[in-house]
Parts: sequence; structure tokens; C-alpha cells
Amino acid sequence: MTAGPLDAAIRPLERHRAPAAVAVLACLAALYWWGWGDGVGAALRALVADSGANTSGTVTVRGQAWRLLDNALLTCAGAAAFCVVRRLACGYAVVRPGRGMDRGMGRDGDDRTNGVFRAAWARWWNAGFAYVFCMMAGFASIDATSALLRTTFHSYPFGTRYENGFAALLYLANMFFAGPTEELVLLGLTVVGLRWVGSPWWLVTCAAVALRVPFHLYYGWAAFAIGVWPVLAVMLYRRVGMITPMIVAHGMYDVSTAMTSMTGVAGSPWPLVVALAIMVAPVVWAAAIIVRRAHPMLRSLRDLQALRR
Repeated sequence: MTAGPLDAAIRPLERHRAPAAVAVLACLAALYWWGWGDGVGAALRALVADSGANTSGTVTVRGQAWRLLDNALLTCAGAAAFCVVRRLACGYAVVRPGRGMDRGMGRDGDDRTNGVFRAAWARWWNAGFAYVFCMMAGFASIDATSALLRTTFHSYPFGTRYENGFAALLYLANMFFAGPTEELVLLGLTVVGLRWVGSPWWLVTCAAVALRVPFHLYYGWAAFAIGVWPVLAVMLYRRVGMITPMIVAHGMYDVSTAMTSMTGVAGSPWPLVVALAIMVAPVVWAAAIIVRRAHPMLRSLRDLQALRR
């Protein structure tokens, strides 16, 4: 991996690494047991039985409300742990675009500050769309491995019956919470915490894979290939140093996939239309990036051809 902003931001401990490492690992273990302990057990049972995850039952308002509360509490705990560790490792807990720019410099200063904000938001959107492709690479790897090994690729256990429309909305909210819970704990806290205590990048990457893969094993034996996703996630996070675009990208990815199965609930195709619009956005972004970078090259080529005439 090439060095990125995260390498410059994290200041590894030089003393007392052992107790700090114990504290970081204990925090990760506690949050992982809370958020994914049951999921890992269920995924392992489904893997051994080769049955896929259970999709039976009706999605109720009461059940989703309790799940939403649990997700919100886990997100708060994960965010607090991440911010504390990042404060210790990097010297800051929250980063604002252009925070270091000099303000009050008149019109020129305002223009420069606005330019910094535009550049920061461009990097934010680029990181978010790039993260969608990291996720897609993980699931494509499962599909390819399943086809190669001729194993069953079980689908995600989306809800199929809902108590009412409000239950469906709560279900979508819980789907979005996969973004903040997983990325804050399994990516942000893992990477920053382990790098802070002096772990090399290869060990950080292995830890990210070990945390992310187990609760996805209900997809089948080929699901071990989803490890491509956390590997790419660590590489991207190291390069951009921002966690929020990955949180939003993951959440919206899960919401869009869930909405594709909700046409029967809404009584119209609008959930499918919205879901496809969300899914198309990263493709449009990738095409725009290619066109934007290809245009100067084509213009230079035309100029070179004109000079030869």
C-alpha cells in the first residue's frame, strides 16, 4: 500500500504500547460482541447447514423499533470509542473541511476558502462512490468464487412480509445503520486503534478482514471471498483519511438493495425506481471521472496532431 493522509495523521505510541493495545482490543471485542456476536453465530450455523439465513416471519413495528434503538446505542458507543482513539492517535476527534484556512481575508480569502470547501466536498463524494465499488468488488468475488467452486450463493435475508408501511420504513432505517455501526467499529476504530499501538498495515488489514467476514458467511462457503471488500476498504481509508463518506455509502447501498424487494409493500414500483437511481449514481460518477480525465488527454493528442501537420 502507498502512504496516505492517515499515515501522516496517526502518531504511533512510543511508550506504553502494551496497555494501550490491550485497551483497544478490549474495546473492539466488547463492541464486536455487542453488535455482531449473535450474527456470527447465526452465520456459522447457516454455513454449516448450507441453508442460508432465515427469512421467515413478519417485520413488525415493535421489533424494528427495538432494533433501531439497539443500532442507535451501538452507533453512539462506536462513535465515542472512535473519536476518543482518534483524539489520542491523531490529536483531533472531528475534522472539518478547510478548518485550517485563514478566514477574514477579504474577497480573495473568501474565494480561496470556498475553493478549499469545494475541493474537500469533491474528495468526500469521490471517497463515498469509490467505497461503493469496494463493496461491489466483495460481493462480485463471492459470486465468482461460488461459480468457480460450484457452491450455493445464498441471497441476503431481506424482509418479505411487513406489518405495515411504518414497519417497512423502520426496516430501511435499520438497514442504513449498517453503515455507521460497521464502518465506525470494523474500519475506523480498527485501523486507527491498531496503527496507534504500532501494528503494521498488513496486520491491520488482516484484522479488518477477520472482523468483517464471519457475520457474512450465511452467503455460503464462497463468502470467504468477501474479504476483498475489507482489504480495499483499508486501502481506501488509508488513502483518503475520511470515514464519513464510507458510512453514508455503505448505508445507502444497503438501503437501495433492500428497496428492490419492497414493491409489494408500497403497491407501486417507486421503491424499485428509487433503489435503481441510488445504484446508478456510482456508475455515473465513474463515467464522469473517466470522461473528465480523458478529456485533457484527448485535447493534448489533438494539439500534438495539429503540430505535426
